[in-house]
Amino acid sequence: MNRIDIDIGPNYDIIALSFPFPPTISDWSIFGIFQSDDPLLRHQIILGNINSGERQSWHYKYFVNQNNIRISNGTLVYQDDQYYCLDVKGRVYAVQDPHGDNITFKYWCRPPIFKVGPSRVGAAPSRFLDTNQSFLAAGLEEDGGGIFAVIVSRDETKVSVYEFCRRECKWFPVENLRGRMLFVSETASFVAKATNPRMSNKIYFPKFYGASGVFYSLKTKKYHSYDGRFSSKESYTLQDMPSTATWIQPSLPLPEDLSFNF
Repeated sequence: MNRIDIDIGPNYDIIALSFPFPPTISDWSIFGIFQSDDPLLRHQIILGNINSGERQSWHYKYFVNQNNIRISNGTLVYQDDQYYCLDVKGRVYAVQDPHGDNITFKYWCRPPIFKVGPSRVGAAPSRFLDTNQSFLAAGLEEDGGGIFAVIVSRDETKVSVYEFCRRECKWFPVENLRGRMLFVSETASFVAKATNPRMSNKIYFPKFYGASGVFYSLKTKKYHSYDGRFSSKESYTLQDMPSTATWIQPSLPLPEDLSFNF
């Protein structure tokens, strides 16, 4: 087994990191979004990539953050040779040519949920996303891909799912995941096919009720514990896992991987 040590730039903190392909292959590539405590870089969005080959060093691109964009700590979705990410207000941004030398970062689409907020007399009403948690997840290839957003209300009493239509550049609400389930966290979010009908149409969070895991049902609009002892629209009594907690989707072995020669 080969180990590759990758150095991140000085005073750079990782906001998001992604492998578009399995990191175990020889032609590996990594893309990341960073921030820095350096006063000269504090108002910059830092994008970087590193690829296998002779130049195993980070290539960084810096963008002046004029609008004070705060990228959400969540999964980056890689589709059509570009990355999609959310900011903390739920706006979608796209990173083009993420593994080349001409990385670009641009606003892509407004948030899926808008709430009209208070405004000054005579001023246009301000619009903002009433959330402090939002997650992106890529749809399954067998379903045509797609991008899903999970939006949690600020008081965590409501969880909404939206699917992004890239052709129309619009979000559409999802009431039924059609035999699928969503796993979300700050470090990994993905869609999976439910192996048991009772697991479908649910969103699994890194939360616990005692020793039991917790999911949110799109059917009941409530949080439930696996053991059935908890059911509520509120999550105040639940224990959150640390932000470093992650979901892992194991790779299923192929038949040829299970054959042995003696």
